[in-house]
Amino acid sequence: MAVGVYVQIASTTYGQTTYSMQLAQNMSDSGKAFYFMIAAVNSIGVGERSEPWLVVAATVPDMPTSLVTLSTTSRTVISFAWSNGISNGGTPVIDYRVSYD
Repeated sequence: MAVGVYVQIASTTYGQTTYSMQLAQNMSDSGKAFYFMIAAVNSIGVGERSEPWLVVAATVPDMPTSLVTLSTTSRTVISFAWSNGISNGGTPVIDYRVSYD
């Protein structure tokens, strides 16, 4: 369990049981661990906070593996394939960038 000063970041409306927050877009929070707690509120006051739980911000995916040449059907066409990396960084891979030298 993380020990530290917890700062209230939001209040939700009645019946709302989900919350999303935007992390820094400059990727400085990529892979960083955050601890969150939730407390219920009624007209009497604020209840006890939940136990802290760890959330790790998504990061870039691992590099693809098992690059293989499938065919070289002519002097101008080559086909190849690869496997997904071990980790997607916590969010689905949406694209691959193919480069050559």
